[in-house]
Amino acid sequence: AAEQTAKADKTAQAEKKGKVAGRTVGNPELSEKAAKYYEHLKSKFGNMEFVLVSKDMKEQAQANASSYANTSKTVVLIDEEKIEKMAEDEKYRSQYEGLISGAAANLNRMQSGLSQNGGVTSYGIKINDNGTASYFAVIDKSLVAPGKKEEAGEKSGNNKNKR
Repeated sequence: AAEQTAKADKTAQAEKKGKVAGRTVGNPELSEKAAKYYEHLKSKFGNMEFVLVSKDMKEQAQANASSYANTSKTVVLIDEEKIEKMAEDEKYRSQYEGLISGAAANLNRMQSGLSQNGGVTSYGIKINDNGTASYFAVIDKSLVAPGKKEEAGEKSGNNKNKR
């Protein structure tokens, strides 16, 4: 009976959701375990700025990716469902952490190529549901020809890091 009570308490604790500190899109909520993991993830990739997206705002965040950009740090858009799963599943966690570091390395290569042309003010990474990353770049408005979009657009990369 005591074992069942402990199990029930553990389940209730895992399901208890709370608000998240930091930049968010929508109102994402994480379990206590996921919130602790999210803080660990942010410190592990301290040179990046994570923006946590609620599941109901994923499409909007993708459509407006450039508005979350930051000139001093690479932005990573990731949704609450991925963080929950990463907190629970070690294999999934290592796959997606590998994806984030691989995407960051690719972005660094792209940045050095794009910076030669100038005009790009910030960059970011969006972690997709299918185990890939998309990249976005924001171009200085003064360099955009009249009638052109401000956003450089997304380049989808098939960055599955197989190990």
